[in-house]
Formats: sequence, C-alpha cells, structure tokens
Amino acid sequence: FGIGDVQIFGFVFRNQLRKLVGSLLEGFKLYQQSEDYKPSKLLLHTNWLEGWDIPRFIKEFDLKNEDVLTTFVCGHCKHFHISEFTGPQRDCPNCGSQKGCRTPGVDFGLTEEQLNLVYNLMDFYIHPITSGGLEMPLVEAMMSGLPVATVDYSCGSEFTDSGLVEKID
Repeated sequence: FGIGDVQIFGFVFRNQLRKLVGSLLEGFKLYQQSEDYKPSKLLLHTNWLEGWDIPRFIKEFDLKNEDVLTTFVCGHCKHFHISEFTGPQRDCPNCGSQKGCRTPGVDFGLTEEQLNLVYNLMDFYIHPITSGGLEMPLVEAMMSGLPVATVDYSCGSEFTDSGLVEKID
C-alpha cells in the first residue's frame, strides 16, 4: 500500500458519536510527542461523511494529514486502497473511474477478504467507545492476532474481563 516502514494503529468502526474518535486522535498526538514515539500512522477504517468531523480533529490536534490514513473503495471495480483522507471521493487508481472511490459505510464496503487485509496491515488495534453491544471489530481484531486496547466498561468489559486480552491498569 506504499505506507512505508511504520507501525500502524488501527480502528475499524462506524463513525458514530459513541466512538471516542477525538480522544483517539488526541492520544495519537500525545504519543507522537512522547519520548517513546516510533514512526507511526493511525488507520481509521470508517465513513468520514457521517458522525464525527475527523478533519476538524486532525486540525485541532495539529496532526499531519499523512499520519492519519483511511480506506477508500471503488464502486466500479471494488478495488480498495489505503491513503490519507483528501476528500470524500477520489479517482480510482485501479480502473481510473473519476470520483469512483469513497470511504466505506454501512451500504458500501469491503469484502471479508479485503477487510482481513486491512486488519493485517495493523500492528495494534484500538477501540475507544462509550458504549456498545457486541463490537464485531474487537472480535475480528483479536481473531487476527492483534494486540487490542479497549475500554473496561460497557461491552468492552466483555473482552477485558474475559481473559482474552491483557488488562493493564
């Protein structure tokens, strides 16, 4: 995907207000400023047109656009690619369809095989939420063998209290 030799923190989610997207971006900025920082990117696999105004958070926390990646998928050829967000639509690098690519949503997304590739790009999975039922991306990330960070309340406690993930205080 041309991302380079960096570690990738990822979050697969529906861009809903109960997801702590602003807190995640602020935490990523704090990590970049820490002495433990290693070259990293934050991959947000979501629809950027619903819910949180992610570009506003990027600007608010003084992040570089190229450090926050997203998934684009073509409505014509179904090819997907990962890159920085430059707008809701873009030309497809595979079939050339003008403005044929957009970020995934509930009505349009990746195949299971493609989504597996997205998880396999990640080095760490972070799932910051205020509430939820069964959060499938948490299950998918764990099934991919990723280290997972989530909250220890609401549905997150199903994972942190299960022994499936290491609880860190």
